Amino acid sequence: DREHDGCARVCRFALDLMKAIRAFNSTGPQHGHIELRVGIACGQVVAGVVGTKRLLFDMWGDAVNVAARMEQHGLPGQIQTTKEVVDNAGSDFTFVYRGSQDVKGKGIMDTYLLKSAKDMKL
Repeated sequence: DREHDGCARVCRFALDLMKAIRAFNSTGPQHGHIELRVGIACGQVVAGVVGTKRLLFDMWGDAVNVAARMEQHGLPGQIQTTKEVVDNAGSDFTFVYRGSQDVKGKGIMDTYLLKSAKDMKL
């Protein structure tokens, strides 16, 4: 379903990223162990290129801020999302309810951990 495609793509990217980190960590201790937290939120954003000499792409908006809060309040090695992500990602994904958290600037929000996708081997 095209309506859920963007959210689903971000969820798949996050799962692939965690898989790559696990593979990297399993190759040996010579490079050190990496722990990653990922936060995902849905919503409208404004995006654009900033700068005149050194061009940078940036995004602004409530969804960006909420995703950052999901990451900050998240657990190492986990992908934390909002209820809106659960509702918009589609039925191919498995989420586990983490609980309610007091999120700066938003108040109490229900949070979820993205665990898997039906067609992905983790």
